[in-house]
Amino acid sequence: MRPWFTIFISAALLSVFFAAFNPHDYLYPGEENSSIEVKNISANGAFYSLVTIGGQEAFLLLDGKPVNDTGQVQSVLRASLHSEVSFDDKKTAITEGILKFNASRNKKIHPYSRYGVEDQCKLENVQNPCSTLSECIGTATMVCQIDPTVSCDAGLLGRAIYEFYPPSVQLSKDVSGALAEANSMTLDNAVGKLDAVKQKLPLIKSNAEKMSHSIIRYPAVSVGGTLWLASDPCNSNTYVNSHRDECGNIIGRCYPIPFDFSSLASAENAANTLSSSLAETESTTVVSQQITTATNDRIDFKVHSAIIAQYNAKLSAVNDKYPQIFAQVEKLRPILADDAFKSAVFKLDSKREAIELGISSKQYVGLDAKIAEYGKLALEANASMQNATEIYYAALKAQDASSDSLIEAEWAINAKDSGASSEFGKLKAKQVSLDSSFKPPLKSVQYVGLKADYNSLAKDAKSFTGNRARNILFSISGSAGKAGADSLLALASTVKPLDYKDRMKLAPSMPLWLLVLTGLSIVSLALAAFAGALVVFRGVFRQRLMMIVWVAALIAFFAVVGAGSAGAYVMLNQTSPGSTLAEFMSEVNSQGAAYVLVDTAGATDAAVASMDSCASKIAKSLREDGIKVSTYKVAGSKCFAEGKPTSKDADACLNSMSASGEPIFHLKYSATPKNPLFTLLVSKEAATSGDAAYMDKCIIQDAITNK
Repeated sequence: MRPWFTIFISAALLSVFFAAFNPHDYLYPGEENSSIEVKNISANGAFYSLVTIGGQEAFLLLDGKPVNDTGQVQSVLRASLHSEVSFDDKKTAITEGILKFNASRNKKIHPYSRYGVEDQCKLENVQNPCSTLSECIGTATMVCQIDPTVSCDAGLLGRAIYEFYPPSVQLSKDVSGALAEANSMTLDNAVGKLDAVKQKLPLIKSNAEKMSHSIIRYPAVSVGGTLWLASDPCNSNTYVNSHRDECGNIIGRCYPIPFDFSSLASAENAANTLSSSLAETESTTVVSQQITTATNDRIDFKVHSAIIAQYNAKLSAVNDKYPQIFAQVEKLRPILADDAFKSAVFKLDSKREAIELGISSKQYVGLDAKIAEYGKLALEANASMQNATEIYYAALKAQDASSDSLIEAEWAINAKDSGASSEFGKLKAKQVSLDSSFKPPLKSVQYVGLKADYNSLAKDAKSFTGNRARNILFSISGSAGKAGADSLLALASTVKPLDYKDRMKLAPSMPLWLLVLTGLSIVSLALAAFAGALVVFRGVFRQRLMMIVWVAALIAFFAVVGAGSAGAYVMLNQTSPGSTLAEFMSEVNSQGAAYVLVDTAGATDAAVASMDSCASKIAKSLREDGIKVSTYKVAGSKCFAEGKPTSKDADACLNSMSASGEPIFHLKYSATPKNPLFTLLVSKEAATSGDAAYMDKCIIQDAITNK
């Protein structure tokens, strides 16, 4: 790290230390709602504050400034702990309990007694120290020899001394050891010292109990009218019955020792309480390290947060300066494969990543230069993608144009015209092949080639559409069929008015009715002509041969009419299912009026919205071409005109539109989209069916606009 930067960081840290401390300034992201608690501590002659954030110790403050020395923090924590657990009081309770217990060993029988109970017993019965049973029997033998006036059983006395003297010696050692550990105990060594004291207290109690049960004692003695040690277990019948070996062999050479077990228990309780309270003492090392680490980390975070914010602002400034460039780069990244563009984008990405890494790792050296270079690289990337971008969008535009041309071409042919369908299939195959090649990312030269191919396809499709004249038989039969159908419908309407549904039912059988009526007309005319000829040329027809020739001619005529009618029926039946967009729009233009109808039957809400939008687009396009447009919508039994409810029901609206004879753009719902069906025979409709997505495209609006 450079010297100037080190000086800068140090100055920043010092300014943090000496500024008015506010814990909220040191919160990490996400800690805004964390609880902050401050605990005041008096330790080592000074006043401190322990700050916790979210329940975790974070700072130790001295005069409002963070302490970041682990040793000092640990010293303060231990001093605070010392104060909290009343260390001195607990220590005094331990030593006083042991001392009181120890003093009870030599309680005097009488105020004028020279020795206490235990010392007096030793003086009278232990001539030489002993530690084993045999040694104690030897000592007992000496006692018996010194005082022959007393009936003495050396073996029994030796056992009594063994039960009394060795425990007494060990008891004195343990008491001295416990007192030494307790007296030398400080807050720093309290845990270890307490463990030593707690190990000795049970031993003290155990040896005292052994001495209490030694048969060297009296079971009970009245002293000044008061029973000495009335609590001796051998004063209890229950105990005597179960411990005959002890109580039955008591030799009565010493007063029972009135051990103060309650004081010993008090010392043990104080030791246990202090031990529990000081369980955290060993953790002060870890906690103090955690505090100093947290302190340094949070101070570091605050200092660096300001620096990081500055560099992030500088980086954002570059991004904000060239937003369109960066947006375009992201948009074109999966589209363009030109080497120059890829190289420019790679450099731009690498520089941004280096800047972000420097900020996140707090390595600020050279960041300003990198950010400046980042802006230059953005301009280089922009320059590298300008030409490639134009080429790509030109290819995309050509693709869309060819697709529109193919739609127009498809709607320019009759589904029954196999020749036209075959020719259109070749155009469609070429489109599929080109679309399969249009898979970004591609290089500019590839987009240039695709643009040329799509333009060629569009040209071929437009040529197909413009030059495509329907087969003469289709045209004649279609026109004748339309005229015949109109005449037939007019004739039928004189008998019974035909509504919309009647017309739909009549449509499939219309070619047959036209054939029957046409055939009957021709036959009637032929028969009338034959009858007239018989009258006028009756002289001629009297000749048998002439009559045969005339009848034969009439039969031949009927055969020709029949064959022609059959052919006309076949052709009319082929043309009746559908027409073309051009023919339908010709009808729309000739009448100068049209309906746009939305049928919501079975449609989802999304589909209804899409159909309404498409209907509006169709109406707008037609009106721009000077066509009078009326918009309707049927929803169940309700009918809406120009978006407003009408007094008519759905059937009445449909009948009204059908009776007018004006063409209808009929939008219907279908889960599977279908191409529009154009009909001019019986009904004049451009029926479009599809789901919401299909209606959103509103392809028919594009097609009629291009027309």
